Amino acid sequence: MPWPGAAWLWPVPRRRTAGGSRPPALTSAGPPPLRETLRYQALADRFGSLVDEQGTCGLHIHVGVPDRDEAIRACGHLRQWLACLLAISANSPFHAGRNTGYASWRAVVAGRWPTIGPPPVMDGLEGYHQAVGRLRHHGVAEGERDVYWWARPSATYPTVEIRIADTQPTVADTLLVAALARAAVLEALDAVRRRVCPPRLEDAEVNAMIWRAARDGMAHPRTGDDPASAVAVRVQQLVRRLRPRLEQMGDLATVIRLRRRMCSLGTGADRQRAAVRQHGDLHAAVDAVIFPVTVQ
Repeated sequence: MPWPGAAWLWPVPRRRTAGGSRPPALTSAGPPPLRETLRYQALADRFGSLVDEQGTCGLHIHVGVPDRDEAIRACGHLRQWLACLLAISANSPFHAGRNTGYASWRAVVAGRWPTIGPPPVMDGLEGYHQAVGRLRHHGVAEGERDVYWWARPSATYPTVEIRIADTQPTVADTLLVAALARAAVLEALDAVRRRVCPPRLEDAEVNAMIWRAARDGMAHPRTGDDPASAVAVRVQQLVRRLRPRLEQMGDLATVIRLRRRMCSLGTGADRQRAAVRQHGDLHAAVDAVIFPVTVQ
């Protein structure tokens, strides 16, 4: 059982495709093979082509919160952090041999599911069961395990599970995202225990923020800012806001070092695009992920 504040990092890999081993950035290999269980077959029957096109790769971060009521309430406070965590982790700009125009195409693909999105603000266990019950009523979920909110109380473990991040190109990038996610959960728990209400953010606004993060990552194309400068400013702002929690867990020095590294290299999406600009084809983007540049 994870202790309070402990973080597990669960990268969720793409399943191997029957058509070969070429990366999805280069070609569309067709639907991935289904795991032979009644649950996955039921998902395929219910959602059709959404399952066929779900060849995505995400980083799931579990932060230990043994009190389930607190975990549920904390998810409402995490809504404000989701877009920034996605922007920092954006690492899927290419798909099926083309530039999607998004820093995180994975978030767009996954976000089409009716059971994926920002968690509602819930009043503890009763509110959680009501929210899951409404999804069951509309036939999009059989139970808790079928609800895949970007941040959710885990149906299996005593954790808050943050699911919005793309899988990262290096361990260093993963540690940065995980440390910030854990600090965000600790900040949310502190607000819950002080009986502070979550920020008043409508679902439409949270979804718009997440879409913008998926579209632009950490860049600000509308103002012409250099992506590296945008990364520096926005990560610095997030670190400043979460600094007490990072200090509490002994993560501050590591996060500052990894923040500087990201500001030098850019996000995974920035690095892939830079490789394509330099070498002229998508094979370079794949190489940039497999053989990443390292910065001390």
